Parts: sequence; structure tokens; C-alpha cells
Amino acid sequence: MRRNTLLTALGGAAAAAACGIAVPALNAGPGDYDLPDLVSTAPPVSTAYLMEGSFVHNADGSVEQGAEGRLLLRFDGYVNNEGDGPVDFQGTPKNRNMTQYVQPSGGGPMVSAGIAQPSYGGPLDNQAEHNAACITRAGSAKPLNGPCFIYSTTDSEAASDGHNHWHMVGAAEYSLWNEAGTAEIGDGQKVGFCLQDSEFIPNRGFTELTTSQKYGEGVPYSMSFCNQNNQAGDNLLREGIHPGYRDLYGSNLAWQWIDVSDVTPGRYRLGGQVDPYNRVWEKNESNPVVRSNDTVGVPGWRLTTPSAASSPNGAPVTIALRATSFSADRVKQVAGGDGGPSSPYTPSESDRRFVLLEAPSSGYVSAGGARLTQGATFTATSVTYTPGGKGSFTFKVGVRDAASAYPLTTPGVTARVEVSQASPAPSLVITDVPGSVQTGMQTDLGATVTNGSGAVVWSVNGVDGGNTTVGTINANGLYTAPASVPPGGSVTIAARLASDARATDTVRVTIVAPVTPEPQPVPAVPLPGGAEAPVTAMAGRDGKVLLDPVTGEVLGEGVPEVEAFFSTVEQIHRWFALGGDGREGAKAIVDAVNLAFLFLLATGAFLWWPRKLKWTFVRNNLFFRRNLPTTKARDYNWHHVLGAWAFVPLVLIVASGVVMSYPWASNLVYAAYGEQPETGGRRPP
Repeated sequence: MRRNTLLTALGGAAAAAACGIAVPALNAGPGDYDLPDLVSTAPPVSTAYLMEGSFVHNADGSVEQGAEGRLLLRFDGYVNNEGDGPVDFQGTPKNRNMTQYVQPSGGGPMVSAGIAQPSYGGPLDNQAEHNAACITRAGSAKPLNGPCFIYSTTDSEAASDGHNHWHMVGAAEYSLWNEAGTAEIGDGQKVGFCLQDSEFIPNRGFTELTTSQKYGEGVPYSMSFCNQNNQAGDNLLREGIHPGYRDLYGSNLAWQWIDVSDVTPGRYRLGGQVDPYNRVWEKNESNPVVRSNDTVGVPGWRLTTPSAASSPNGAPVTIALRATSFSADRVKQVAGGDGGPSSPYTPSESDRRFVLLEAPSSGYVSAGGARLTQGATFTATSVTYTPGGKGSFTFKVGVRDAASAYPLTTPGVTARVEVSQASPAPSLVITDVPGSVQTGMQTDLGATVTNGSGAVVWSVNGVDGGNTTVGTINANGLYTAPASVPPGGSVTIAARLASDARATDTVRVTIVAPVTPEPQPVPAVPLPGGAEAPVTAMAGRDGKVLLDPVTGEVLGEGVPEVEAFFSTVEQIHRWFALGGDGREGAKAIVDAVNLAFLFLLATGAFLWWPRKLKWTFVRNNLFFRRNLPTTKARDYNWHHVLGAWAFVPLVLIVASGVVMSYPWASNLVYAAYGEQPETGGRRPP
């Protein structure tokens, strides 16, 4: 589609919505419209880092509640539109009539897709992000219902991100997968998004738009940062993404993370899925989860399940403990914030601690010559089991990093010893048992069979294959936790050899609910101006109020006249105080004049510099001279002296202006330091 046709259509649709003109619902098929195509992309692993949650103050001004004492995996996320037309939603949020608009293939004004919002009668806040009406999949072709739009406030009880604007529920979801990409381990917290044209997608054959043509910057009714600070929702709201553009959600934003506090140490893949509930009418409705090619590390130690041992004559048996360490590529400290430096973290062997998680029912376990009780920690890399009778006995050993509080639940493995005077019977040991599994998530369990062979039968709480109440498990040991925590908070998973029931093993797995954010007090912050000086609170990009540091009472908004004066001076300095399309032309003139000034400084220095530098020349041109014969000679002297002393500061000011005005000048600075120029940018959603 040509750009001018698209822009005319966008403007026409907005004008129709603003004037209250009813646009009829669509009855034609997808081929009659240039539909968007939201394409799933995995969050880039290069942007991921770990940070411990503790009243995290984000760069956008929000404060995350209820994340204290948790290990958070943060990362950037994208919503890409690689279709033929824009994804565009318009309406009045208060009236719950936000509707998708689409572009007819032949051009003309955009028209309503005729997909109504779901029948959701609850409050229009973050609670809707967990309501079935807003997050249930709406068919597999053209959606049966559109998305919910909710106002994300600073209300900590609603677990808000504090942006104070309107979000589309379910634009994208993030997830954490095992290294093989076969089981989902955890999911992300952020599900609400403000749709805007954040970045152009290069190398896809799309045409880049100007500032005035983008959602959030120039498209009518979309420039209010998703109706920020209008909780009443009584104004026209418009959100969208053009073809060839994507919306960026930076790792520093509130709730842009996955909780890995109780994830077993290892390597994992990040997953991303757009429009998971099929609430957007698209050119291609298939939006499967895309997992990252690279992996991220959750640091710590993981034990390898030891092979079953035997004691034919009841003698003590030594079992080696093999633990693998996993490193984190990037870790940031809370004190430095999301913008602070990151560093890798590798567990030290000096901090490795083994734990006897479960003692055997008969006999005892010792390490380093000392008898162990249940819960005891030790550093030896092997244990000795001393039998207390004949039969098959098990005990469970875990390992953790003493320098870290994570994972919250120590993962362990089961060791089995067969004590008899005859040939050992077949045995089976369940491996890869996690400390806990979140509701609705999956984990891969293994089964090591000794002195036997054949199929393994899995059961949960005595039910082969399990059920929806306690979770299900398939023939390969892939366990899917139930949607809610079962009675008692845990389940018993059993595996047995189909050919010999003597070979069996059971483990208990704790089922935990997702982290429910709770309101937390904000810690005291020392005020640089004293206890009685007012503090400044920023709301978004432009809003600013003065608050009483003790009571929080709003004292005012500063001095509007002073703010207006400096704003006017800045606008004159940058673009002659022009607006609209004239602003770009004025800025180009300012940039060109600044470049010409730099040329004048360079040529002036060339003309000033002598062929042979002598003290007489320096004295006559750097210092004012008296008793000159004519006023012209005096003026000539003053010009040289003032120009020489002003040359250095003027060059610094003008050259820095050229770097800010022209990308080629900025790239030269990066090249001078041997670095690559930065691309893209970040902004709150």
C-alpha cells in the first residue's frame, strides 16, 4: 500500500470516530482488506539480566510492589507488525467500545472490523488481566471478541505498573522454557501494553515513516501517550502499530520480567507470543510461541542422579556426588538500578553445599566420616550409606550455593541402594525432580532403570497418567501441574517398571501458585534539600507536581510562568518555535547554520595561524594592544584577540551541536573510540 493512501485512511477513520459517525461492521472476507500481521519474536537474550527484586524503582518512574526477595529475569520485548496494514484500535474506553479498524484493499477510510469487546462488567483496571472474559482464546480464525482495554494506575493493590494510561490486554506473553525447548517452566508478569510505533523494522522491505505519520507521535488521537492521566476514559483513544514497525518494551519497565526465584539452576530459553488470545484480526492468525536460539543461565548447582548401588553382603556403600555449576551471564545489583552495570556470576566451589534432604528409612548416611541427620549440610563430594537391613533403600541429597538465597527450594536427587545376598532386583530411580512447579507449568522427569528394561508407567497420587486435579503426566515423564494448588500443596509422582512392579520410585513435588504482588511500604529516601523542602514527583514525560516530603500533600505544580518561559526559549533555540510540519524545516535550518558556523571557526583558525610561530605574533594576537595609530588597527587587533580566546569554547559548543544534529557526525565520534553506533531507543509503553 502506498504511504499517502494509508495516511489518508488513518486520518479519515479518526475523523469519523471523532464526529460520532457510525462505521458499519464488516461482512467481507480477509482478502478485501490490508490486514496487519503480528509476528511472534523471542525476547533477545542479549538484553536479559538477573536482578533481585526489592522495591525496584524503574526508569519510567514506577515502583514494583511485592517483588521483594525474588530473583527476577528481566529482558526487552517486542510486538512486531509485518502485515499489509496497521493494527489500529479506536473508541472510548469508558463505553467499552474499543474496536479494531482495518484498511480496505482499494484504499479509502479505515472501517470497523465489527469485533466487539468482550462482555466484561468488572472494573477497568489491572484486575481484568486475570479475568477469563479478557484472556480466553477467542476462536482460531477471525476473532469472536476484541481485546479488553484497561487503565493501568498507581494502585499497588491492582499490581499496576504506574503508567497511568490505557493498556490493551494480551498483546503479547513471555515464557521461560527448558534448554531443549520442550517444557514451559514459567511465564512473564506483564500482559498489558500501550501500542505505538516505537522502532522501524529494518531489512523487511517496508517504508519508514516520518515522525508525523507514526502512532504515538503524529497519527490523530494517538499522541496522548495512550490517554495518560485520563482514568475516566471519556476521551477518544487510539492505539496502533504500522506495518514495518514494532513496539518496544524495555527490560527496565515495571513487570517486564519472569520470576526465577525457585527455578532449578541451568540454561533456559526465552519464549515470546503475540496475540495469544486471538483478539486481533490478522492476515495470518497463527502466532505460535517462538523460543530464543540462545539461552540464559539461572546460576547455581545441579546434581546428577547417581546410579543405583548394591551391597550384596550388607557392607557400607560409597556413592559419588557429581554437581554441575551454572553461571549467569549478566547480573545487576538493586543499588545500581536497571541502568547500572552488569557482571557475570559463577558459583564458587568453596560455596557449594550438599544437603541431606531425606534420610533413609533404615541405616544411615555419612560424609567425611560424620553421620548425617536430615537437613544437615556438608562439603564432601561423596556419601557413604551404611545399611540397617536387607531390601531396597533410598535417600535424597540436594546441593545449593551458600552465597545465594536461590533457588528458594533446594533441588535434589534420589540415591538408591539394594542390600541383599542374591542378585540385585530391578530398580528404578526418578531423576530431574524440581524443588517446586508453578501451577499450569511443566517439568521433564526422568527414570533410571537398573537391572531391568521395558516401559515405565507414570502416575500422580495413585492415578496412572494423573488428572486435572493433581496434574497430568505422559509416558515420557512430562508432568503438567494443575491449574490450582491441590489440597496439601504437593503431589506424589510415582514411576514403576511395567515388567516388574518391584522396580518403583516415588517423589513428592510441591505445587506453588504464581507470585501475587502485595503492597509494600516504600523505604525512606534521604532528601537532599532537607526534611522540609518539597520534593518533585514526575508523572510520565511532562507532568510534574511538588509534594510535601512528610504528608505527601500536593503543594502545587511549580511556577507555570517560569516553566513556560524556559520551554519557549528551548523551542526558539531548536526550531524557531514552529510547530507541525514546519518544525522539521526549522530544525534543518538551525542544523545547517550551526554547521556553517563550525566551518567559519575552522577557516578563521586557518587564517589566524602564522606560517612561522613566534612570540611577537602570539603577543600581538592574544593580548590587547594600546596606542594603535588608527581605529581600524584597533578593531583588527580586537577581532584577533577575542576570536583567539573564544575559539576553544565556541568549537566545543558548535561541534557538539553538529554531533547531535547529524548521524554521520555522531558515527564519527563512535568510530574515533573504536565502538559501534547505538541503534534504536527505549521508551515506556
